[in-house]
Amino acid sequence: MMSFGFVAKGAAAGDPSPAIVRGPVASTTVQQIASGTDWGPLDYLVVDFPPGTGDIPLSLIQSVGITAAVAVTTPGRLAAADVAKGLDLFRESRVPVVAIVENLAHFEDDRGVRHRVFGASHVDRLLERVNGGPGGAPPGGALSMADVVSVPIDAAVTDAVEAARPVLTPGASGAAAQAFRQLAEHVARRCAALRQRAADVPKVTYSEATGTITLRYLSGAREGQEVEVSPRALRAQSRDAATAAARAGPEGEKDLPADLRPVAIEPRGSYGVGLTRGGRHS
Repeated sequence: MMSFGFVAKGAAAGDPSPAIVRGPVASTTVQQIASGTDWGPLDYLVVDFPPGTGDIPLSLIQSVGITAAVAVTTPGRLAAADVAKGLDLFRESRVPVVAIVENLAHFEDDRGVRHRVFGASHVDRLLERVNGGPGGAPPGGALSMADVVSVPIDAAVTDAVEAARPVLTPGASGAAAQAFRQLAEHVARRCAALRQRAADVPKVTYSEATGTITLRYLSGAREGQEVEVSPRALRAQSRDAATAAARAGPEGEKDLPADLRPVAIEPRGSYGVGLTRGGRHS
């Protein structure tokens, strides 16, 4: 596990400073943590995104290859409205949503009667948001109630957190433990299926002869299509956080050279391509 709290000022003394950072600084910090940590052999890397949309989720989507997303909500309209914004971000970024988790969904008394302490569920609206958004079918396919996991209010969760031990341990049979096990198995199945699908990502090349970058689609709905753009125009239109920060800086980017050209091209994140052009242009 890795957290900003482990590297923040004062962390060594057990009293980390609050993360008072914003915009490009926050994005850069998170990218450094993601790429600079020695994770060792991994089956899965789970990233806990902050709610809604913002620089941090967008920067990680652009810089780290994200296989899939799991949306977490609680009962009530306000929580659902916030999660809906995140679902829109994942759709626009072509990140498949494979499950929706409703945390604190209900409390079950000794008679087996369920009580919705925090209000009615709005999971059905979130499913509609995933399946009916703009741009055609969602990138990971449509979701149904079979992709929804409800986590009940369970005292065992509180006890486990206070004792700093996992909720889901071998032999755990509580309601919350069963929900977490269901979620883990569901996400593992969906991720395995996604990895088997051919990625609809273009091959990117640069021609010295024409001075243009070519995006050539080899599979998917746009198979056979090609798009050409000059390196200077591509840099000027780039929407990633680092480029936006450079534009807003004191020097700006009005001095982009006309002969700007890439010296390295590599895949970047879930849907992007990184082009290194030398100097401060990348």
